Amino acid sequence: MSEVMARTLAMGDTTAKDRVQNAYGYGLFTGGLGVHYGARKIGAMVIPISGGNTKRQLQIMKDFGTTVLCCTPSYSLHIAEAGKEEKIDFRNCPSGRACFGAESWSENMRKEIEEKLHSRPSISTALPKSSVPAWHPNANGRNCSMCSRTIFIPEIINPETGQRLPDGEKGELVFTTLTKEGTPVIQVPHARHHLPR
Repeated sequence: MSEVMARTLAMGDTTAKDRVQNAYGYGLFTGGLGVHYGARKIGAMVIPISGGNTKRQLQIMKDFGTTVLCCTPSYSLHIAEAGKEEKIDFRNCPSGRACFGAESWSENMRKEIEEKLHSRPSISTALPKSSVPAWHPNANGRNCSMCSRTIFIPEIINPETGQRLPDGEKGELVFTTLTKEGTPVIQVPHARHHLPR
């Protein structure tokens, strides 16, 4: 998971020079640990603040000069609202990037986050069966998506037949994991199996 999260953060332009504020939980939810060790693998400084305590989140952002915020998209809007109440002008904060996951979000929500936090968000969608992030809109082209093909095989299939569709066709997105050992996800024609090891 460290390798996948390092790639996810790197696709959002995170480097060893960044200060990553990890506002995901460090409990039984894997997101916090994945972001933490992925950012460390890149060489970035990790601020392991975990979730909640929004006033402290804002104080840490100012004190540590957070450059990348990692949390759910809905929590980022909560941070933005709390910052407004505290009269924080996010245009003066170094945090210009964010990496979100663990929940879905719309294009309108992305625009709202950009306006309120003055940040450029990217996404890491956690796939429930694989338990690791896999799909990333490219930070340099909002409508472009990327996938770590050495870790996942993405395919578009016909949901009725299970057959792979040619490039450009619409269908169902499915993945086969190449490195997950505990609970791999395997896509075969006409069926998708989740095989415990």
